[in-house]
Amino acid sequence: MDYKFLNKVVNQIVSETRVNGETGRIKTLFRHLSYSFALHFQLPWGDSTSGMLQNNVILSSFSRHCKEVYGLDNDEVGYVWDKYVQIIRDKINNG
Repeated sequence: MDYKFLNKVVNQIVSETRVNGETGRIKTLFRHLSYSFALHFQLPWGDSTSGMLQNNVILSSFSRHCKEVYGLDNDEVGYVWDKYVQIIRDKINNG
């Protein structure tokens, strides 16, 4: 994997993500809906069946976006997803 390129992809997607602490929502280019911070970034993934299903919808949209826009394969999408979630969680937790 070309980690230098993948880290640039992560940074680009993070820069396109809008975090609104006042409303407790985030907006992304890969999903046209807003999502609650508590449901999608503060709880560990897969804590509940409902949360897991919602996360699968987000991950599916994220994966499609990364493949169509950046030409990534499944392993690269996994790497980018993990880094993206970590950064967004840090932004939420640190204000």
